[in-house]
Amino acid sequence: MGKELLNTKNLSIGYQGSASNKVLARNLNLSLSSGDFVALLGPNGSGKSTLIRSISGLLNALEGFVFIDGKELKTLSKSQRARMISLVLTDPITTTALSVSDVVAYGRFPYTNWLGKLSDEDHEIIDKSLELVDMLSFRSRQLNTLSDGERQRVMIAKALAQRSAIMILDEPTAHLDLINRVEIMKLLRTIAHTQNQAILISTHELDLATQSADTLWLMGENQSISVGAPEDLILNNALQKVFAQSSVDFDHLTGLFKIKHDTHKEIHFQCNDAQIALWTRKALEKIGISISSDSKLDYILEYDIVQKVWVYKVSDKEISFSTLADLVSYLKKND
Repeated sequence: MGKELLNTKNLSIGYQGSASNKVLARNLNLSLSSGDFVALLGPNGSGKSTLIRSISGLLNALEGFVFIDGKELKTLSKSQRARMISLVLTDPITTTALSVSDVVAYGRFPYTNWLGKLSDEDHEIIDKSLELVDMLSFRSRQLNTLSDGERQRVMIAKALAQRSAIMILDEPTAHLDLINRVEIMKLLRTIAHTQNQAILISTHELDLATQSADTLWLMGENQSISVGAPEDLILNNALQKVFAQSSVDFDHLTGLFKIKHDTHKEIHFQCNDAQIALWTRKALEKIGISISSDSKLDYILEYDIVQKVWVYKVSDKEISFSTLADLVSYLKKND
């Protein structure tokens, strides 16, 4: 257990209106410690970005308190906040003509003099930050020549260069392809654990968050937040309660959300290969056919491991298929 660096007391977040306040969450008592990699999850409109901005000082809380290393957030100057919290927001990057090194150098501004002159130590920190995100060889490249994934690594390096105890990122994998989303999540988890840094991210990447985060902050109904290990929130059904809808379901065995398909037919399927069985079931569910354990059904499907074919039995007929595409095509035409 690391040192507690951020905690909230009876925090309520939302927006102040002329007539009344719009409260998104209330009475929040949260904590973030060194070495923690925490993912903030919730449906659209639940208040993830509002919470991120409230605990980082960009937005005033409606009620309650935020403490950073024991000091109340609103008593800290901008410079003091910058030394304690580094932010990576989803706002578009407009300084694209700068070099990678120049962008990361902005992270050192809380420590430089009024001229912004960088010392040898500052340059060492910049290089070390780029090295941690595997971008040191890109230090002289212009930001506008990089891919989206590479740019995000540069922004993380800029946050690292601040040498703050807490790093907060709002949707760090937005607009990235799958490989880069995975790599960014793995990178942040590694930084939290190896650099003993507290990292909080808001994200829509439910599957990646449950696989990589140490703790989830789950924004749900009743303006509250459930806190716990991903595995515990899966086992106690909290994730499904928040995200499952009529069109999707949560698979407790795989930890993945899946599309709900309306089924109109059952087939008994026999197969001793777990991988074949899994993908056969998925292929059939997409066309409204569910797998049943009832061997007395009129429709029987078997997988012949030796011949590597699917054998469909109905009435007195047996038809073999060498691919799932052929099997599905036949079932769709003859249903």
